[in-house]
Amino acid sequence: MSTKVTTSAASPAYEMADSRSLKLVHLVSNFERRVQKWLVDLLHGRGFTGLTQSQLSFLGALDCGPNSASQIANDLGVTRQAVHKTVKELEVFGWLNSEADPIRRNQRIITFTDEGERMMSEARALFEQLDERLFANWKSNEIEAVFSLLQSPLDD
Repeated sequence: MSTKVTTSAASPAYEMADSRSLKLVHLVSNFERRVQKWLVDLLHGRGFTGLTQSQLSFLGALDCGPNSASQIANDLGVTRQAVHKTVKELEVFGWLNSEADPIRRNQRIITFTDEGERMMSEARALFEQLDERLFANWKSNEIEAVFSLLQSPLDD
């Protein structure tokens, strides 16, 4: 699939519909990449060098308290092995800690370190600044309409 919405067919044998949903999917995906790059660049400038966009996305999916690899894997749609690999990378940077779960011995408890919490706190503050910039001229009901659209079920 191309990154641009197709409005006319290369072959007259097939009609290519001009879809708002397709355009929305591309815009949201592009927006997510741009925001992640913006945020990672700013965090690099604040001393969190080595952070990648995929690591930031992973960290953003974690709860502030204890996390389990199986729950993270389920939330992100990845394998537990992929979670463990990413956690090990983030432990090297000093942003996460993992330890054996004393109750479920085959599980590990994953938590933020103080430095990891500091990074996520700074990321949230930067998101707050972005909110002010993006939504300065929006009414609350307009913002809620966008949220509602993006959360709407597709299986009706």
